[in-house]
Amino acid sequence: MLCLNEKLEGKVLTQTTELIDSNINLKEKIQELHYSEAQLKEREANLKSIFNASVDGIITTDIHGIIVSVNPAITDMFGYEKEELVGESFFKLTENPQYKRNNAHKKKYPKTPIPKMIGKIREIEGFRKDGTSIPIDLSVAQLTLAGHSFFTSILRDVSSRKEQEQLDKIHLDELAHVTRLGLMGQMASGIAHELNQPLAAIASYTEACLNFMKAEQMDMVKIRDTCIKVHQQSLRAGQIIHGMRDFVKYKSVRRETMEVNKLIHDSVNLCTSDLKLNAINLCLDLRPEPLFVHVDNIQIEQVIINLIKNSIDALHKIPWITPRQLSIQTKLNEQHNVEIRIKDNGLGINDKEKANILTPFFTTKPDGMGMGLSISHSIIKAHDGTMHFHSKIGKGTTFYFTLPQQREFYGHE
Repeated sequence: MLCLNEKLEGKVLTQTTELIDSNINLKEKIQELHYSEAQLKEREANLKSIFNASVDGIITTDIHGIIVSVNPAITDMFGYEKEELVGESFFKLTENPQYKRNNAHKKKYPKTPIPKMIGKIREIEGFRKDGTSIPIDLSVAQLTLAGHSFFTSILRDVSSRKEQEQLDKIHLDELAHVTRLGLMGQMASGIAHELNQPLAAIASYTEACLNFMKAEQMDMVKIRDTCIKVHQQSLRAGQIIHGMRDFVKYKSVRRETMEVNKLIHDSVNLCTSDLKLNAINLCLDLRPEPLFVHVDNIQIEQVIINLIKNSIDALHKIPWITPRQLSIQTKLNEQHNVEIRIKDNGLGINDKEKANILTPFFTTKPDGMGMGLSISHSIIKAHDGTMHFHSKIGKGTTFYFTLPQQREFYGHE
């Protein structure tokens, strides 16, 4: 009996010890949970403070594009209160108010494009509550909470950046205008010679008409044919003056869809006299299929003329006995961008000049300003293109630049 009691007491003691240990472990786990909960609350508070303090707008939407939450920056950016956005479609901020009024009878918005924007930065147009528009950079990330997918969109108002870009374009246009005047001054003697030809022809034909009219029997056929020639020469003179006036006049930045080969021909027409005076053989290797670009045509013509003028200056330095060759080529490169190449067989550019050739105020000409290539490079860059060159001493130089092709006019997308 005594042995049984001892065994029972031993078992009770063991169980008591285990319960005490279990209780201690339980208390430790409870403390850990409290600590974890405190850390979680602290992280949530930090994230919430970041969410609320962010200068960028943050919107969380579900997979259908319905807004779940917004931060204060969104209300400041768009002029809506939080209650006016939560539960509404993301399209409320990106659809033109007029469109929404015209489609008010529709119960559903179109399918949200948000999933397609994950991992990319897209520029979109947003609309404030008052109907005014704002340019926005949008980036999207996907997250999963409690087994459900959500999208967090970060919106940045880039109005100030756009305004600065516009100011930069206006400033570039002003600089380009000054350079055009300089170019026209350099080509003035050649253009005067080109203009003098139709004027001299007009004088000769009108004198012939007067002589025909003095005859006892006027030959009306000769008079008519001579008047037709006078008309043709006057049109030619008018075209030369019109081309000069369009090239040098100051105008605001304006882009339109242009055919590349037309830009080449219009530019060459203003350089014809200089090419003739310097005995330069021009070869045009233009792509027969039309290539379209969305550009300020006067500025792109300015770039082409400047490169042609530089080639003319380079070719002027080689002996007359050497054939002077200048070629202009248009093509579509591997990136589906339009490429224009202007090549000469001049003396080439040395290594020192290569390093500085596109730098403002660097020039190899005694009377040069060093702005032509620099501004040309800026113009191409402003058109989302690139400019490059390669040259070999004694072999010549090729300058080439690219422009994005106008998408509506090629291929099937």
